[in-house]
Amino acid sequence: MKKLCLEILQWLHKTGDEIRLLEGTIHAYLDCRPPDEPTIRVIEDDETSELLFAAEPTKNEENSIMAIDTGNGRGTIAKRKRVNKKGSVYYWYEGRVRINGKMHTVTGKTLEECLNRLNGVDSVPKTMFQSEETAIHTFNDILNIWMDKKVSKLAKSTQNSYGTCIRLHIPQSLKDKDPNSIKAYHIEEVLAKISQPRQRDITYIVITAAFRWASKNELCNNKSYEAVEHKKHKSNSRRPLEPHELELLLKTTENNIWLRDNILLYVWTGCRLKELYNTTAEDAIDWEGGFIKIWDQKTKKWKYPPILPPIVDILKSKNGRLVSSAQRFQQELREVCDKIGLNDISCHNLRHTCGSQLEALGVPMKTIQKWLGHNTLKVTEDIYTKKTDASIAKDIKNLIERLKN
Repeated sequence: MKKLCLEILQWLHKTGDEIRLLEGTIHAYLDCRPPDEPTIRVIEDDETSELLFAAEPTKNEENSIMAIDTGNGRGTIAKRKRVNKKGSVYYWYEGRVRINGKMHTVTGKTLEECLNRLNGVDSVPKTMFQSEETAIHTFNDILNIWMDKKVSKLAKSTQNSYGTCIRLHIPQSLKDKDPNSIKAYHIEEVLAKISQPRQRDITYIVITAAFRWASKNELCNNKSYEAVEHKKHKSNSRRPLEPHELELLLKTTENNIWLRDNILLYVWTGCRLKELYNTTAEDAIDWEGGFIKIWDQKTKKWKYPPILPPIVDILKSKNGRLVSSAQRFQQELREVCDKIGLNDISCHNLRHTCGSQLEALGVPMKTIQKWLGHNTLKVTEDIYTKKTDASIAKDIKNLIERLKN
């Protein structure tokens, strides 16, 4: 056993000054390890160097390092490596500890930072997110931790939307309250003061989601948010255009070639507003492959909608950005739609129109998912491929014809 530990110390010494901080912990561990403790072993590969060790807490006065206290389990520290596209190498440390059957994970830029965070992990899950110095006193504390731990993993557009909501629509009087003292009527009063239906919906989502996450992680015990009465605003942004509506829109824009061409681009690519604006014809259009290379701003992945006959001539005439001005397109589209009686129609409706048209043309659902760039098939099926009235009428007509025969 001692021979193995000496080999570990030699390995630690070779890996660099930063990881030598563990040497004191290993030495202290050798002095106090009970006979029935698990064995220390080292795992190494190209990506990770990982040190597994027993969970007895020890202190090295010289380096002021505490070994991981896992309660009744074992802990691991891994040195992670990542190489970006430019060839730059980044290292960070990941610590894991299992307490009462639940795995807790922390990270740190340095080994010492990772160790300090692991030292703070207790059998109560809330210590993963707070210490005595940063205890939960107000609802604002919960919002900050929720934004940092949960929302930071979501799309950038979602982070901005939630951050704006917290800053503008959640009053300071509610933020300053003890989270366990907030009642359902407090939340309803906040929602009632917001005039815009969409912002009211987002505020409701933010408040209830933050409370739900905090309750799950035992940061507070308040579940009064479940009693909040809120009727979600039915938005038209998810409604696909009916075939006759799309035909009317294209006919109305015959004299505005720029707007008409861009409408067709969005309808037959299914892209979001900024995605075509951020794409240049020279870099994205592959005529040999027959597709357009688009960077999906939400999933952070490439997607490849095919070049279809209705947009071939439009793409050939493009130089630079596929859509020269996203703001102008959105504004002119709204003006034309309001003029012909299509209220609350935006560019996002054209994306839903694309999904519905593809389904009506018999395109497989999995292909539509890849086309639109969705992470899950459920989103494509439930939201983006709704049956239009015309397609439902066509299905019923086909059914009657088959029954007659």
